[in-house]
Amino acid sequence: MKQVLFAVFVLFTVPAWGQVAQDFFNAGLKRHKMRDYKGAIKEYDKAIDAMPNYRDAYFNRGNCEVMIKDNDAAMADFSKTVELDPKYAKGYFARAKVLISQDKHQEAMPDLNKAVQLDYKLPDLLCTRGQVRGEAGNKTGACADFQKAKILGDPNVDEFISQICDK
Repeated sequence: MKQVLFAVFVLFTVPAWGQVAQDFFNAGLKRHKMRDYKGAIKEYDKAIDAMPNYRDAYFNRGNCEVMIKDNDAAMADFSKTVELDPKYAKGYFARAKVLISQDKHQEAMPDLNKAVQLDYKLPDLLCTRGQVRGEAGNKTGACADFQKAKILGDPNVDEFISQICDK
């Protein structure tokens, strides 16, 4: 009998928890769009409390933390994002961008490479990796990334091609 009651409890409450998490997530999105990053973080916190494996809540909270310059918290959230979904290229790219903002360019390369491996068509990804490669002296790799970014329509890449590749 206890097993039946537990099954009924799970059947009816788990979807409700998911809806609650979604409601908090949507409230976070609304605040996020209004650039109320601290308010959005609080809503994403509630979404994560309601559903601890909510990848998008961790990812969005990390983006808000970047905006308020809490890089340690952002790194933790982006790391949790890729732990929850190892095939989510945006999580690796976001983590790499935090490292780059801290002048840890070479430490960012594994995440940039993983993001490219998973989804090279992300806007700005190839151009970013090309810049990091160029700074490391890998002109050939940088120019290859810039050319791929140009083919994909990145509007900012011509500047880097002229600076690094046309010399």
